[in-house]
Order: sequence, then C-alpha cells, then structure tokens
Amino acid sequence: DMELLPTSWLRLESDAKVDPHLGKFSTINADLVAGPQLDGSSAPSTLGELGDGQAGGKLGQRPWTTGVGWRYQRNTSSQLVWETEFDLGKKWHVGVYQAFDVKRFVTETSPTETRTVKKIYDFPEVEYRLKRDLHEWTVELIYNVRRAQGESLLLLFRLKAFPEAPLEVQRSYHQPKAGRNLPKR
Repeated sequence: DMELLPTSWLRLESDAKVDPHLGKFSTINADLVAGPQLDGSSAPSTLGELGDGQAGGKLGQRPWTTGVGWRYQRNTSSQLVWETEFDLGKKWHVGVYQAFDVKRFVTETSPTETRTVKKIYDFPEVEYRLKRDLHEWTVELIYNVRRAQGESLLLLFRLKAFPEAPLEVQRSYHQPKAGRNLPKR
C-alpha cells in the first residue's frame, strides 16, 4: 500500500496483493488523481472515492477533479479507468467515469475444446452523473452502462447533514435476448 502527495493538487495511491504460493501479484490498483485541495480531509484519494457520489462534497468546494487509474487481476483482466468531475456553477456538478479493458481473459468452450482467449479494447463500464444542490439536499442522476448487466438509471437524494445515508429510487432495464425469455417446456 503506497500513498504519495507530491503537491496539494496531485495524489498517487496504489495497493497490490501478492499470491505467496506463486510469488506473483494477484491484484494491483494504482490511481493518479489531480484537483484542488487533494490534501484536505474531504478530498478523494482514489478513483473509487471519486465515483461514490461524494467527490463534489459541497458543490463549489472543488471546482474540478480528474484521475486515471489501472486495475489488474491476474488471469482475469487489466483495465485502464478514467474519471473527471467538475462544477458547472454553484448549484450544478457533472461527472464521467469510464473503464477500458486493456486485456480481459475469457474462457470459451466448444464441443471439441476449451480455451482461454484474450479480448482487448472493450468498454466494460461507462457512467454519467449530474448533481444539483437543493440547499439542504443534493440530488444526483446517474446513468450507468455495464457489460453483461445492462443499463441502470439511479436517482439519488442525499441530506447534506447526513451524506452517508442516501434515499434511493432505482429502476434497471436489461433488453431481453432472443430465445432466452421463452417459458421452458
């Protein structure tokens, strides 16, 4: 686990786990985050904290934050992630998050053989966020698209006094695939 803060606006945080039996890394996470006041207690330290709906803190507190990160899981995937958030004024805040598969391992089976295939250049997740300050509340509209899970739209209300206790209304839709929704006989 490593954290570097070379300036008040730039933070590098990484962690890794080593499999002791193989002597190789099993996971590696590294984030480079830039934005004003990153050394403050309310500032995000990683991209995961950027995307949890709290990166804006009080709207207008940090006018912008951006970051790039890398996620690696041995024999599973290697992803490059990017996120940026910025204020559109005192009341509005927008954000974008995107994950990009640099390498993903997929096991494909056929009647004759089973093999592992490396798939590259795929977007497993993209998310757009729009946040509005409502004086005592913040409301956030989040549109998320995840590979193999479909699309989701989340409307999130937070009391500013209790930002960890959200009131959520969520509706997800995954388009039916041909032949999969027929009743079994």
